[in-house]
Amino acid sequence: MFFVLPAYFILNPQLIALATERGIADYAVMGVMMAGPFSATGRLLITWSSDRIGRTHALFLIIFMNVARILMMIFANGMMFLVCVAIISLAFGGASGTYAAVTAGHFGTENMGARTMAL
Repeated sequence: MFFVLPAYFILNPQLIALATERGIADYAVMGVMMAGPFSATGRLLITWSSDRIGRTHALFLIIFMNVARILMMIFANGMMFLVCVAIISLAFGGASGTYAAVTAGHFGTENMGARTMAL
């Protein structure tokens, strides 16, 4: 989670300001509108693929997608800006959907939602 989620949580509130600084304010509105559907698609698509390729491979895919798009975001302008926002949102949704299964796999389903302290 530490390596995957900051890309989305840092980009999302700054999206309009970042696009305005680059002179592509028209793309900023489209980027904000795209973030939600791509996040939802990532929750379905990446979790489905994690069942096929394995959860560890899916997490590495998510990390690679984020690293590549954050580095590309440094120079992105125009449509490439929207592609970067879409892929980062897709990876965020995939991470959100995959981590519950990864946690269950490592710690067991009997510990999911269990209290850690006795009252």
